[in-house]
Amino acid sequence: MVKLARKNVPTAKFVKMDITKMKFEPNSFDGAVSFYAIIHIPREKHARLYEKLHQIIRPNGLIFLNASGSDANGWEGYEENYLGVPMFWSFYGPKKTSRLITDAGFDILRSNVLKLGGEEQFWVLAKKKGNAIPARVYGRN
Repeated sequence: MVKLARKNVPTAKFVKMDITKMKFEPNSFDGAVSFYAIIHIPREKHARLYEKLHQIIRPNGLIFLNASGSDANGWEGYEENYLGVPMFWSFYGPKKTSRLITDAGFDILRSNVLKLGGEEQFWVLAKKKGNAIPARVYGRN
């Protein structure tokens, strides 16, 4: 994926790392996006992950992510044969996920459970509280 990204945007800086161990200076980014990743991180690490995102996002910066929307209580475990490989799943339901995001210091601007491909996904757009305006918005400098 990084090789393809470099080909498409050769001047960008790409960093590959464990999201639970990311190390960036505070207020380094205008936003962050995470699709279909947090559901594979142990639930006990979710709160700290949202706190880290809050730390690295500038005031008024955005996060856009998805989590599972299928079970109110969440679930954690392995599926032995998911598309031919064993897969670890770990998630809370939408209510708890929303609370973790707001407890980390974000305001949820929009959230919704959508059924895509037979599975329910919880989509969240949230903003870090603050007075600054993000330096860049997608499509504009």
